[in-house]
Amino acid sequence: MRVAILIFIFSFTSYVSGEDRCAYFPKRTEVNAYPEWQPFENCAVYINGVLEISPNNTMNIGFGSSGLAPFWVSGQHFYVKANSDFLPVISYDNGADIFREDLVRTVIDGKISYFNSNLKMVVAPKYDWGWPFSNGKALVCLGCIIEKPDGNGHKPVTGGLWGYIDKAGKEVIPVKYKQNEVPSE
Repeated sequence: MRVAILIFIFSFTSYVSGEDRCAYFPKRTEVNAYPEWQPFENCAVYINGVLEISPNNTMNIGFGSSGLAPFWVSGQHFYVKANSDFLPVISYDNGADIFREDLVRTVIDGKISYFNSNLKMVVAPKYDWGWPFSNGKALVCLGCIIEKPDGNGHKPVTGGLWGYIDKAGKEVIPVKYKQNEVPSE
């Protein structure tokens, strides 16, 4: 029996096309008390690791109480701050990866890394894949492969060795188990 862990990745390409288009939640206003994710023209570019958001759009972004806002441009999801700090993050379940236990995932040189809500690295890139944190630990793997998406956009993560890390990146369950044999405690 083959066990596969699935990743759901959704692209806004059909929704927001063009290099100069982006999408985000605008600020709340009296007229728009519950803004929805929407595309904007001539908004931003992301080239060679540099994100440039037009000043008009930066002023329009609805930054949450944490000072962060999800943002999308050039096929990449980000978290951005009003001071122009940004972090490219994994696209997961129709949007930017969600902060879990104050940590979010990104990919650096093909490896998963975890950052906090100050956009500071907490766990250095080491693993080929990692799941969000839950109860102080995250399931990670070495040597696993993210396969092509199925008809529903899910990408199985298969093979390799699996274990759990804590928020400091220390292996609390060694990364030495087959995918379907990893103990949870």
